[in-house]
Amino acid sequence: EVVSIVFCVYAIGRQIGVIQKGRVAQAVSAFKHAFDVAVVEGQDGTQQRKMVDQVTPEDRVLIQPGDPVPVDGIIISGKGYVRETALTGEPVPVVKEAGDSIMAGTWSLDGNFVVQSKSETGRTIDRIIGLLENSTPRMSRLQETADRLMQYFVPVVCLTAVGTFLGWLFLSDAVWWDALFNSMAVLLVACPCALGLAMPAGIWGGLYHLSQRGIVGRNGHLIDTLAECDSVVFDKTGTLTEFDLEADTRFLGNEEFDKEWLIQRIAAVARLSPHPVSEALSRLAEPKGIVSGLTVHPGQGLEATVDKDKWLIGEQSLLVKQGVLVDLPEIVFGKPVSVSCNNRFAGFLFLTERLRPEVERTLTALQELGCSCHILSGDPAPVYSSIAGLDVRFGLSPESKADCINEWSRTGNRILFVGDGVNDLPAMQASEASLAVDLGAALATEFADGLLVEGRVATLPSALRYARRLKRSLSGNMKFAIVYNLIGMVLAAAGALHPVAAALLMVGSSVIVSFRALKVAGVG
Repeated sequence: EVVSIVFCVYAIGRQIGVIQKGRVAQAVSAFKHAFDVAVVEGQDGTQQRKMVDQVTPEDRVLIQPGDPVPVDGIIISGKGYVRETALTGEPVPVVKEAGDSIMAGTWSLDGNFVVQSKSETGRTIDRIIGLLENSTPRMSRLQETADRLMQYFVPVVCLTAVGTFLGWLFLSDAVWWDALFNSMAVLLVACPCALGLAMPAGIWGGLYHLSQRGIVGRNGHLIDTLAECDSVVFDKTGTLTEFDLEADTRFLGNEEFDKEWLIQRIAAVARLSPHPVSEALSRLAEPKGIVSGLTVHPGQGLEATVDKDKWLIGEQSLLVKQGVLVDLPEIVFGKPVSVSCNNRFAGFLFLTERLRPEVERTLTALQELGCSCHILSGDPAPVYSSIAGLDVRFGLSPESKADCINEWSRTGNRILFVGDGVNDLPAMQASEASLAVDLGAALATEFADGLLVEGRVATLPSALRYARRLKRSLSGNMKFAIVYNLIGMVLAAAGALHPVAAALLMVGSSVIVSFRALKVAGVG
Protein backbone atom coordinates (compact mmCIF):
# COMPACT_ATOMS: atom_id res chain seq x y z
CA GLU A 1 0.00 0.00 0.00
CA VAL A 2 2.97 2.31 0.55
CA VAL A 3 3.89 2.06 -3.13
CA SER A 4 0.31 2.79 -4.19
CA ILE A 5 0.20 5.88 -1.95
CA VAL A 6 3.48 7.09 -3.44
CA PHE A 7 2.02 6.77 -6.94
CA CYS A 8 -1.08 8.69 -5.84
CA VAL A 9 1.04 11.49 -4.40
CA TYR A 10 3.08 11.66 -7.61
CA ALA A 11 -0.07 11.73 -9.76
CA ILE A 12 -1.58 14.52 -7.65
CA GLY A 13 1.61 16.57 -8.00
CA ARG A 14 1.56 16.18 -11.77
CA GLN A 15 -2.12 17.12 -11.89
CA ILE A 16 -1.45 20.30 -9.90
CA GLY A 17 1.17 21.25 -12.51
CA VAL A 18 -1.30 20.62 -15.34
CA ILE A 19 -3.96 22.73 -13.60
CA GLN A 20 -1.50 25.58 -13.09
CA LYS A 21 -0.48 25.55 -16.75
CA GLY A 22 -4.15 25.47 -17.74
CA ARG A 23 -4.89 28.53 -15.59
CA VAL A 24 -1.98 30.40 -17.19
CA ALA A 25 -3.33 29.48 -20.64
CA GLN A 26 -6.81 30.76 -19.68
CA ALA A 27 -5.35 34.04 -18.40
CA VAL A 28 -3.33 34.48 -21.61
CA SER A 29 -6.42 33.79 -23.72
CA ALA A 30 -8.55 36.30 -21.79
CA PHE A 31 -5.83 38.96 -21.98
CA LYS A 32 -5.23 38.45 -25.71
CA HIS A 33 -8.96 38.63 -26.40
CA ALA A 34 -9.08 42.16 -24.97
CA PHE A 35 -6.41 43.32 -27.44
CA ASP A 36 -7.11 41.11 -30.47
CA VAL A 37 -9.79 43.17 -32.22
CA ALA A 38 -9.24 46.57 -33.82
CA VAL A 39 -11.76 49.03 -35.24
CA VAL A 40 -10.39 50.21 -38.58
CA GLU A 41 -11.52 53.24 -40.57
CA GLY A 42 -11.89 52.70 -44.32
CA GLN A 43 -11.10 55.25 -47.03
CA ASP A 44 -14.80 55.99 -47.40
CA GLY A 45 -15.16 56.75 -43.69
CA THR A 46 -16.83 53.46 -42.81
CA GLN A 47 -15.70 51.41 -39.84
CA GLN A 48 -15.07 47.71 -39.61
CA ARG A 49 -13.72 45.33 -36.95
CA LYS A 50 -10.61 43.33 -37.77
CA MET A 51 -8.53 40.79 -35.94
CA VAL A 52 -5.17 42.33 -35.08
CA ASP A 53 -3.22 39.93 -37.30
CA GLN A 54 -5.26 41.22 -40.27
CA VAL A 55 -4.39 44.89 -39.64
CA THR A 56 -1.95 46.33 -42.21
CA PRO A 57 0.30 49.42 -41.96
CA GLU A 58 -2.14 51.21 -44.29
CA ASP A 59 -5.03 50.78 -41.83
CA ARG A 60 -6.09 53.60 -39.50
CA VAL A 61 -7.10 52.15 -36.14
CA LEU A 62 -9.69 54.04 -34.08
CA ILE A 63 -9.46 54.11 -30.29
CA GLN A 64 -12.13 55.68 -28.09
CA PRO A 65 -12.06 56.67 -24.38
CA GLY A 66 -11.94 53.57 -22.19
CA ASP A 67 -10.80 51.31 -25.04
CA PRO A 68 -7.74 49.04 -24.95
CA VAL A 69 -5.03 49.86 -27.50
CA PRO A 70 -4.81 46.83 -29.86
CA VAL A 71 -1.74 47.76 -31.96
CA ASP A 72 1.72 49.24 -31.66
CA GLY A 73 1.73 52.35 -33.81
CA ILE A 74 1.96 56.11 -34.24
CA ILE A 75 -0.87 58.47 -33.29
CA ILE A 76 -2.09 60.36 -36.37
CA SER A 77 -4.65 62.48 -34.56
CA GLY A 78 -6.17 62.85 -31.12
CA LYS A 79 -4.99 63.77 -27.66
CA GLY A 80 -5.64 62.23 -24.27
CA TYR A 81 -4.34 60.39 -21.26
CA VAL A 82 -3.09 56.82 -21.71
CA ARG A 83 -2.56 54.35 -18.89
CA GLU A 84 0.75 52.52 -19.50
CA THR A 85 1.50 51.21 -16.01
CA ALA A 86 1.23 47.51 -16.87
CA LEU A 87 3.79 47.78 -19.68
CA THR A 88 6.15 50.60 -18.68
CA GLY A 89 5.75 50.97 -14.91
CA GLU A 90 4.79 54.64 -15.32
CA PRO A 91 2.46 55.15 -12.31
CA VAL A 92 0.68 58.24 -13.63
CA PRO A 93 -1.31 58.35 -16.90
CA VAL A 94 0.70 60.03 -19.65
CA VAL A 95 -0.49 62.51 -22.26
CA LYS A 96 -0.39 61.21 -25.83
CA GLU A 97 -0.99 63.25 -28.97
CA ALA A 98 -0.32 63.25 -32.71
CA GLY A 99 3.20 62.03 -33.51
CA ASP A 100 3.63 60.01 -30.30
CA SER A 101 4.07 56.24 -30.32
CA ILE A 102 1.53 54.06 -28.54
CA MET A 103 1.69 50.40 -27.53
CA ALA A 104 -0.79 47.55 -27.54
CA GLY A 105 -1.66 46.54 -23.99
CA THR A 106 -2.22 50.11 -22.79
CA TRP A 107 -5.55 51.89 -22.30
CA SER A 108 -6.99 55.16 -23.53
CA LEU A 109 -8.56 56.96 -20.58
CA ASP A 110 -10.19 59.97 -22.21
CA GLY A 111 -8.80 60.38 -25.73
CA ASN A 112 -10.16 59.64 -29.19
CA PHE A 113 -7.14 58.48 -31.20
CA VAL A 114 -6.47 57.53 -34.78
CA VAL A 115 -3.41 55.27 -34.89
CA GLN A 116 -1.25 54.12 -37.81
CA SER A 117 -0.29 50.50 -37.13
CA LYS A 118 3.29 49.21 -37.19
CA SER A 119 2.07 45.64 -37.52
CA GLU A 120 4.98 44.48 -39.66
CA THR A 121 7.32 44.68 -36.64
CA GLY A 122 5.04 42.70 -34.32
CA ARG A 123 3.59 43.84 -31.00
CA THR A 124 5.61 44.16 -27.82
CA ILE A 125 2.78 42.54 -25.88
CA ASP A 126 2.88 39.44 -28.11
CA ARG A 127 6.56 38.86 -27.36
CA ILE A 128 5.79 39.02 -23.65
CA ILE A 129 2.80 36.69 -23.95
CA GLY A 130 4.98 34.21 -25.87
CA LEU A 131 7.02 33.69 -22.70
CA LEU A 132 3.95 32.48 -20.84
CA GLU A 133 2.76 30.18 -23.62
CA ASN A 134 6.17 28.46 -23.74
CA SER A 135 6.59 28.21 -19.97
CA THR A 136 6.43 24.93 -18.04
CA PRO A 137 5.60 24.47 -14.35
CA ARG A 138 8.69 24.00 -12.19
CA MET A 139 8.99 21.31 -9.52
CA SER A 140 10.81 21.50 -6.22
CA ARG A 141 14.42 20.33 -6.51
CA LEU A 142 13.99 18.46 -3.24
CA GLN A 143 11.00 16.65 -4.71
CA GLU A 144 12.90 15.94 -7.94
CA THR A 145 15.77 14.42 -5.93
CA ALA A 146 13.33 12.30 -3.93
CA ASP A 147 11.62 11.16 -7.15
CA ARG A 148 14.94 10.14 -8.68
CA LEU A 149 15.83 8.15 -5.56
CA MET A 150 12.42 6.46 -5.64
CA GLN A 151 13.08 5.34 -9.22
CA TYR A 152 16.02 3.30 -7.97
CA PHE A 153 14.65 2.41 -4.56
CA VAL A 154 12.15 -0.34 -5.47
CA PRO A 155 14.45 -2.21 -7.92
CA VAL A 156 17.34 -2.11 -5.40
CA VAL A 157 15.13 -3.42 -2.60
CA CYS A 158 13.73 -6.20 -4.80
CA LEU A 159 17.17 -7.25 -6.05
CA THR A 160 18.53 -7.21 -2.49
CA ALA A 161 15.64 -9.39 -1.30
CA VAL A 162 16.14 -11.88 -4.16
CA GLY A 163 19.91 -11.91 -3.55
CA THR A 164 19.33 -12.50 0.17
CA PHE A 165 17.05 -15.46 -0.53
CA LEU A 166 19.45 -17.03 -3.02
CA GLY A 167 22.49 -16.37 -0.84
CA TRP A 168 20.99 -17.96 2.25
CA LEU A 169 19.59 -20.85 0.19
CA PHE A 170 22.75 -21.81 -1.71
CA LEU A 171 25.64 -20.34 0.26
CA SER A 172 24.64 -21.44 3.76
CA ASP A 173 23.24 -24.41 5.60
CA ALA A 174 19.98 -22.60 6.37
CA VAL A 175 16.70 -24.20 5.39
CA TRP A 176 14.62 -22.58 2.69
CA TRP A 177 12.16 -20.93 5.09
CA ASP A 178 15.00 -19.15 6.89
CA ALA A 179 16.14 -17.80 3.53
CA LEU A 180 12.57 -16.70 2.81
CA PHE A 181 12.18 -15.01 6.22
CA ASN A 182 15.43 -13.08 5.77
CA SER A 183 14.43 -11.92 2.29
CA MET A 184 11.01 -10.87 3.68
CA ALA A 185 12.79 -8.89 6.42
CA VAL A 186 14.66 -6.97 3.69
CA LEU A 187 11.37 -6.09 2.02
CA LEU A 188 9.70 -5.11 5.28
CA VAL A 189 12.48 -2.97 6.75
CA ALA A 190 12.82 -0.89 3.57
CA CYS A 191 11.16 2.49 4.21
CA PRO A 192 10.11 4.60 1.21
CA CYS A 193 7.98 6.93 3.32
CA ALA A 194 10.66 9.58 3.94
CA LEU A 195 11.07 9.92 0.18
CA GLY A 196 7.63 9.20 -1.20
CA LEU A 197 5.38 10.58 1.54
CA ALA A 198 7.24 12.74 4.04
CA MET A 199 8.82 14.89 1.32
CA PRO A 200 5.61 16.00 -0.46
CA ALA A 201 3.80 16.20 2.89
CA GLY A 202 6.50 18.55 4.20
CA ILE A 203 6.43 20.67 1.03
CA TRP A 204 2.64 20.97 0.97
CA GLY A 205 2.63 21.66 4.70
CA GLY A 206 5.20 24.39 4.09
CA LEU A 207 3.06 25.96 1.38
CA TYR A 208 0.10 25.91 3.76
CA HIS A 209 2.19 27.58 6.48
CA LEU A 210 3.29 30.33 4.08
CA SER A 211 -0.29 30.91 2.89
CA GLN A 212 -1.36 31.56 6.47
CA ARG A 213 1.25 34.30 6.63
CA GLY A 214 0.53 36.12 3.39
CA ILE A 215 2.43 34.20 0.67
CA VAL A 216 0.30 31.84 -1.41
CA GLY A 217 2.65 29.46 -3.24
CA ARG A 218 1.70 27.28 -6.18
CA ASN A 219 4.52 24.75 -6.06
CA GLY A 220 7.42 23.46 -3.99
CA HIS A 221 9.86 25.21 -6.29
CA LEU A 222 8.99 28.44 -4.46
CA ILE A 223 10.12 26.95 -1.15
CA ASP A 224 13.42 25.91 -2.77
CA THR A 225 14.07 29.42 -4.00
CA LEU A 226 13.03 31.10 -0.74
CA ALA A 227 15.49 28.83 1.06
CA GLU A 228 18.37 29.23 -1.38
CA CYS A 229 18.02 32.73 -2.86
CA ASP A 230 20.84 35.17 -2.21
CA SER A 231 19.33 38.01 -4.26
CA VAL A 232 15.85 39.53 -4.18
CA VAL A 233 14.90 41.80 -7.08
CA PHE A 234 11.87 44.08 -6.81
CA ASP A 235 9.80 45.93 -9.33
CA LYS A 236 9.03 49.42 -7.99
CA THR A 237 5.62 50.62 -9.19
CA GLY A 238 2.79 48.71 -7.51
CA THR A 239 5.21 46.41 -5.69
CA LEU A 240 7.18 48.65 -3.36
CA THR A 241 4.71 51.49 -3.84
CA GLU A 242 0.96 51.65 -3.25
CA PHE A 243 -1.39 51.32 -6.23
CA ASP A 244 -3.14 54.58 -5.37
CA LEU A 245 -1.45 57.89 -6.13
CA GLU A 246 -0.94 60.54 -3.45
CA ALA A 247 -1.45 64.27 -3.96
CA ASP A 248 1.24 66.59 -2.55
CA THR A 249 -0.34 69.97 -1.70
CA ARG A 250 2.76 71.88 -0.57
CA PHE A 251 2.62 74.21 -3.57
CA LEU A 252 -1.13 74.81 -3.48
CA GLY A 253 -2.57 78.13 -2.30
CA ASN A 254 -1.21 81.69 -2.06
CA GLU A 255 -2.10 85.08 -0.58
CA GLU A 256 -5.31 85.10 -2.59
CA PHE A 257 -6.53 81.55 -1.96
CA ASP A 258 -6.70 79.55 1.26
CA LYS A 259 -5.29 76.05 0.80
CA GLU A 260 -8.05 74.23 2.71
CA TRP A 261 -10.75 76.06 0.75
CA LEU A 262 -9.03 75.11 -2.52
CA ILE A 263 -8.66 71.46 -1.55
CA GLN A 264 -12.35 71.10 -0.71
CA ARG A 265 -13.43 72.54 -4.10
CA ILE A 266 -10.86 70.49 -6.02
CA ALA A 267 -12.18 67.33 -4.33
CA ALA A 268 -15.74 68.30 -5.28
CA VAL A 269 -14.80 68.60 -8.97
CA ALA A 270 -12.58 65.51 -9.03
CA ARG A 271 -15.17 63.16 -7.53
CA LEU A 272 -17.34 63.57 -10.65
CA SER A 273 -14.61 62.13 -12.90
CA PRO A 274 -13.49 58.46 -12.97
CA HIS A 275 -10.01 59.43 -14.18
CA PRO A 276 -7.17 57.96 -12.02
CA VAL A 277 -5.79 61.46 -11.44
CA SER A 278 -9.24 62.61 -10.30
CA GLU A 279 -9.50 59.66 -7.92
CA ALA A 280 -6.35 60.82 -6.13
CA LEU A 281 -7.63 64.40 -5.91
CA SER A 282 -11.07 63.37 -4.66
CA ARG A 283 -9.47 61.77 -1.58
CA LEU A 284 -7.85 65.02 -0.45
CA ALA A 285 -10.74 66.29 1.69
CA GLU A 286 -14.49 66.25 2.22
CA PRO A 287 -15.95 67.83 -0.95
CA LYS A 288 -17.65 71.17 -0.55
CA GLY A 289 -19.48 73.30 -3.09
CA ILE A 290 -22.06 72.72 -5.81
CA VAL A 291 -20.45 71.58 -9.06
CA SER A 292 -22.02 72.19 -12.45
CA GLY A 293 -20.99 72.32 -16.09
CA LEU A 294 -18.20 69.74 -15.82
CA THR A 295 -16.20 69.54 -19.07
CA VAL A 296 -13.47 67.00 -19.70
CA HIS A 297 -10.63 68.20 -21.93
CA PRO A 298 -8.96 64.99 -23.20
CA GLY A 299 -5.30 64.88 -22.30
CA GLN A 300 -5.51 68.20 -20.48
CA GLY A 301 -7.85 68.12 -17.48
CA LEU A 302 -11.18 69.31 -16.13
CA GLU A 303 -13.17 72.52 -16.35
CA ALA A 304 -16.12 73.11 -14.06
CA THR A 305 -18.17 75.67 -12.19
CA VAL A 306 -18.21 75.44 -8.38
CA ASP A 307 -20.57 77.85 -6.61
CA LYS A 308 -20.44 80.19 -9.65
CA ASP A 309 -16.61 80.15 -9.70
CA LYS A 310 -14.85 78.89 -12.83
CA TRP A 311 -12.26 76.19 -12.11
CA LEU A 312 -9.54 74.66 -14.28
CA ILE A 313 -7.68 71.59 -12.98
CA GLY A 314 -5.12 69.74 -15.08
CA GLU A 315 -2.14 70.25 -17.34
CA GLN A 316 -0.32 73.58 -17.45
CA SER A 317 -1.29 73.91 -21.12
CA LEU A 318 -5.01 73.92 -20.21
CA LEU A 319 -4.58 77.00 -18.03
CA VAL A 320 -2.25 78.80 -20.44
CA LYS A 321 -4.69 78.20 -23.30
CA GLN A 322 -7.35 80.13 -21.36
CA GLY A 323 -5.09 83.02 -20.47
CA VAL A 324 -3.95 82.01 -16.97
CA LEU A 325 -0.36 82.87 -16.05
CA VAL A 326 1.31 79.77 -14.65
CA ASP A 327 4.64 79.71 -12.84
CA LEU A 328 5.92 76.13 -12.57
CA PRO A 329 8.38 75.64 -9.69
CA GLU A 330 11.97 74.69 -10.50
CA ILE A 331 11.78 71.41 -8.60
CA VAL A 332 9.08 68.98 -9.69
CA PHE A 333 7.95 66.29 -7.21
CA GLY A 334 6.04 64.02 -9.56
CA LYS A 335 3.29 64.84 -12.02
CA PRO A 336 2.19 68.51 -11.68
CA VAL A 337 -1.51 69.36 -11.69
CA SER A 338 -2.23 73.07 -12.22
CA VAL A 339 -5.21 74.79 -10.57
CA SER A 340 -6.91 78.10 -11.30
CA CYS A 341 -10.06 79.78 -10.00
CA ASN A 342 -11.75 82.47 -12.09
CA ASN A 343 -8.68 82.57 -14.36
CA ARG A 344 -6.39 83.34 -11.40
CA PHE A 345 -3.57 80.90 -10.72
CA ALA A 346 -4.06 79.07 -7.40
CA GLY A 347 -1.01 76.78 -7.34
CA PHE A 348 0.09 73.23 -8.10
CA LEU A 349 -0.56 69.78 -6.77
CA PHE A 350 1.94 67.03 -7.43
CA LEU A 351 0.80 63.44 -7.88
CA THR A 352 3.35 61.03 -6.46
CA GLU A 353 3.72 57.41 -5.53
CA ARG A 354 3.60 56.32 -1.92
CA LEU A 355 6.05 53.76 -0.59
CA ARG A 356 4.43 50.93 1.30
CA PRO A 357 5.11 51.67 4.97
CA GLU A 358 7.05 48.45 5.58
CA VAL A 359 9.36 48.65 2.54
CA GLU A 360 12.51 50.12 4.11
CA ARG A 361 12.30 47.80 7.12
CA THR A 362 11.84 44.80 4.81
CA LEU A 363 14.80 45.65 2.58
CA THR A 364 17.03 46.07 5.62
CA ALA A 365 15.89 42.73 7.08
CA LEU A 366 16.56 40.91 3.79
CA GLN A 367 20.08 42.31 3.65
CA GLU A 368 20.67 41.16 7.23
CA LEU A 369 19.74 37.65 6.06
CA GLY A 370 22.56 37.85 3.52
CA CYS A 371 20.47 38.71 0.48
CA SER A 372 21.48 41.45 -1.92
CA CYS A 373 18.49 43.55 -2.99
CA HIS A 374 17.90 45.35 -6.29
CA ILE A 375 15.09 47.59 -7.53
CA LEU A 376 14.14 47.73 -11.22
CA SER A 377 11.54 50.04 -12.73
CA GLY A 378 10.12 50.87 -16.12
CA ASP A 379 9.14 54.29 -14.78
CA PRO A 380 11.15 56.82 -16.86
CA ALA A 381 11.18 59.49 -14.13
CA PRO A 382 10.59 57.94 -10.70
CA VAL A 383 9.96 60.08 -7.64
CA TYR A 384 12.22 57.76 -5.64
CA SER A 385 15.72 57.50 -7.10
CA SER A 386 16.79 55.39 -4.12
CA ILE A 387 14.91 53.37 -1.51
CA ALA A 388 16.49 52.26 1.78
CA GLY A 389 19.87 53.23 0.36
CA LEU A 390 19.39 51.11 -2.79
CA ASP A 391 19.57 52.78 -6.18
CA VAL A 392 16.52 52.40 -8.41
CA ARG A 393 17.34 51.39 -11.99
CA PHE A 394 14.65 53.19 -13.97
CA GLY A 395 13.40 53.56 -17.53
CA LEU A 396 13.85 49.84 -18.20
CA SER A 397 11.93 47.96 -20.87
CA PRO A 398 10.58 44.46 -20.06
CA GLU A 399 13.51 42.95 -21.97
CA SER A 400 16.00 45.14 -20.09
CA LYS A 401 14.66 43.88 -16.77
CA ALA A 402 15.18 40.31 -17.92
CA ASP A 403 18.71 41.18 -19.10
CA CYS A 404 19.55 42.46 -15.61
CA ILE A 405 18.29 39.20 -14.09
CA ASN A 406 20.28 37.10 -16.56
CA GLU A 407 23.43 39.14 -15.90
CA TRP A 408 23.19 38.56 -12.14
CA SER A 409 22.31 34.88 -12.66
CA ARG A 410 25.45 34.30 -14.72
CA THR A 411 27.53 35.30 -11.69
CA GLY A 412 25.92 32.49 -9.70
CA ASN A 413 23.17 34.42 -7.93
CA ARG A 414 19.93 32.62 -7.14
CA ILE A 415 17.28 35.27 -7.71
CA LEU A 416 13.76 35.74 -6.40
CA PHE A 417 11.82 38.37 -8.37
CA VAL A 418 8.86 40.26 -6.92
CA GLY A 419 6.63 42.24 -9.31
CA ASP A 420 3.08 43.02 -10.33
CA GLY A 421 2.80 44.04 -14.00
CA VAL A 422 2.76 42.54 -17.47
CA ASN A 423 6.12 44.22 -18.07
CA ASP A 424 7.56 42.08 -15.25
CA LEU A 425 6.85 38.76 -17.00
CA PRO A 426 10.23 38.47 -18.80
CA ALA A 427 12.02 39.11 -15.49
CA MET A 428 9.81 36.53 -13.76
CA GLN A 429 10.69 34.03 -16.47
CA ALA A 430 14.42 34.70 -16.13
CA SER A 431 14.43 34.43 -12.33
CA GLU A 432 14.80 31.32 -10.24
CA ALA A 433 11.27 31.93 -8.90
CA SER A 434 8.85 34.82 -8.71
CA LEU A 435 6.18 36.37 -6.53
CA ALA A 436 3.42 38.65 -7.77
CA VAL A 437 1.37 41.19 -5.85
CA ASP A 438 -2.11 39.69 -5.76
CA LEU A 439 -3.77 42.96 -6.87
CA GLY A 440 -1.49 43.29 -9.90
CA ALA A 441 -2.03 42.34 -13.54
CA ALA A 442 -3.90 39.05 -14.00
CA LEU A 443 -1.19 37.62 -16.25
CA ALA A 444 1.49 38.26 -13.64
CA THR A 445 -0.53 36.71 -10.82
CA GLU A 446 -1.24 33.57 -12.86
CA PHE A 447 2.33 33.18 -14.09
CA ALA A 448 4.21 33.74 -10.81
CA ASP A 449 5.18 30.88 -8.48
CA GLY A 450 3.34 32.59 -5.65
CA LEU A 451 1.28 35.60 -4.60
CA LEU A 452 1.94 38.29 -2.01
CA VAL A 453 -1.44 38.84 -0.38
CA GLU A 454 -2.29 42.57 -0.39
CA GLY A 455 1.29 43.29 -1.43
CA ARG A 456 2.67 42.58 2.06
CA VAL A 457 6.36 42.54 1.26
CA ALA A 458 7.05 42.58 5.01
CA THR A 459 6.37 38.82 5.05
CA LEU A 460 9.43 38.05 2.91
CA PRO A 461 12.17 37.99 5.60
CA SER A 462 10.23 35.59 7.85
CA ALA A 463 9.34 33.47 4.78
CA LEU A 464 13.03 33.12 3.89
CA ARG A 465 13.93 32.09 7.45
CA TYR A 466 11.09 29.57 7.52
CA ALA A 467 11.96 28.08 4.11
CA ARG A 468 15.60 27.65 5.12
CA ARG A 469 14.57 25.81 8.29
CA LEU A 470 12.09 23.61 6.38
CA LYS A 471 14.63 22.69 3.72
CA ARG A 472 17.19 21.67 6.35
CA SER A 473 14.57 19.41 7.92
CA LEU A 474 13.51 17.81 4.63
CA SER A 475 17.12 17.32 3.57
CA GLY A 476 17.80 15.72 6.95
CA ASN A 477 14.84 13.38 6.43
CA MET A 478 16.21 12.35 3.06
CA LYS A 479 19.65 11.60 4.49
CA PHE A 480 18.05 9.71 7.37
CA ALA A 481 16.04 7.63 4.91
CA ILE A 482 19.11 6.69 2.90
CA VAL A 483 21.19 5.76 5.96
CA TYR A 484 18.30 3.92 7.62
CA ASN A 485 17.54 1.84 4.56
CA LEU A 486 21.17 0.92 3.99
CA ILE A 487 21.68 -0.17 7.61
CA GLY A 488 18.29 -1.91 7.89
CA MET A 489 18.69 -3.83 4.62
CA VAL A 490 22.22 -4.94 5.56
CA LEU A 491 21.04 -6.20 8.97
CA ALA A 492 18.02 -7.93 7.42
CA ALA A 493 20.15 -9.56 4.71
CA ALA A 494 22.57 -10.75 7.41
CA GLY A 495 19.71 -12.45 9.26
CA ALA A 496 19.87 -10.11 12.26
CA LEU A 497 16.26 -8.93 11.93
CA HIS A 498 13.10 -10.99 12.29
CA PRO A 499 10.42 -9.99 9.73
CA VAL A 500 8.10 -8.79 12.53
CA ALA A 501 10.85 -6.59 14.01
CA ALA A 502 11.66 -5.30 10.52
CA ALA A 503 7.99 -4.36 9.97
CA LEU A 504 7.84 -2.55 13.31
CA LEU A 505 11.03 -0.64 12.54
CA MET A 506 9.64 0.40 9.16
CA VAL A 507 6.41 1.69 10.74
CA GLY A 508 8.32 3.50 13.46
CA SER A 509 10.69 5.21 11.03
CA SER A 510 7.76 6.26 8.80
CA VAL A 511 6.02 7.86 11.75
CA ILE A 512 9.21 9.66 12.81
CA VAL A 513 10.07 11.19 9.43
CA SER A 514 6.46 12.12 8.62
CA PHE A 515 5.92 13.73 12.04
CA ARG A 516 9.22 15.61 11.79
CA ALA A 517 8.41 16.91 8.31
CA LEU A 518 4.92 18.09 9.30
CA LYS A 519 6.12 19.59 12.59
CA VAL A 520 8.76 21.74 10.91
CA ALA A 521 6.22 22.63 8.20
CA GLY A 522 3.99 24.01 10.94
CA VAL A 523 1.22 21.43 10.53
CA GLY A 524 2.12 18.93 13.25
